[in-house]
Amino acid sequence: MQGPTSVGRANANPLLKAVVPVIALGLALAGGSARGSVILAMPGGNVYEYVTGRYTFSEALGEAHTHYYAGVQGHLVTITSQAEQDFVHGLVNTSYAAWMGASDAQEEGVWRWVDGPEAGVTFWTQASGTVTFAAWTPGEPNNYRTGENYGVLNWDYGVQGLWNGAPGTTSAWETRGTVGYVVEYEVPEPVTGVLFCAGIAAVILRRPGK
Repeated sequence: MQGPTSVGRANANPLLKAVVPVIALGLALAGGSARGSVILAMPGGNVYEYVTGRYTFSEALGEAHTHYYAGVQGHLVTITSQAEQDFVHGLVNTSYAAWMGASDAQEEGVWRWVDGPEAGVTFWTQASGTVTFAAWTPGEPNNYRTGENYGVLNWDYGVQGLWNGAPGTTSAWETRGTVGYVVEYEVPEPVTGVLFCAGIAAVILRRPGK
């Protein structure tokens, strides 16, 4: 987990664009979930699945727990570093919004992770700002619409890739279209390394002969 940061970068790391095809091929060979539109492994990190569709927050939270990868149950993504923020931004199609496992429904102005190993951890408060890591769109969270208590990536009128608060009952919204979600799998690091190596090996083996 990195030090406090109030706003993440809007552009994904260029390195991600280079490694995504390799990782994706490794995951395909390993037999990843077919329900999400994209599933990728972060080098040295966990596995992530971007699921498209029309979901409310509660639907996304429940659905995430029905996804499994390599025997590991998924949870709504919890983003705790700039590197993870960049990776998830690169994973999500910026034409759509996506739920993450964040909410201040329990206490207005106190944003906590509500799923995965970080469940219950406060990462941002109205009084103190960023506690651990956050990547809000400038001016967010502002509870502009009543009940904007749930965290979402790529929200309407926000900066692509950054976070906004949104009503949990929303499943589709104006310029960003439908609202999907991102599943995170706490897969042991050696497994993600194997997937990455499998992708590299496949690329080498598929190269045409000279």
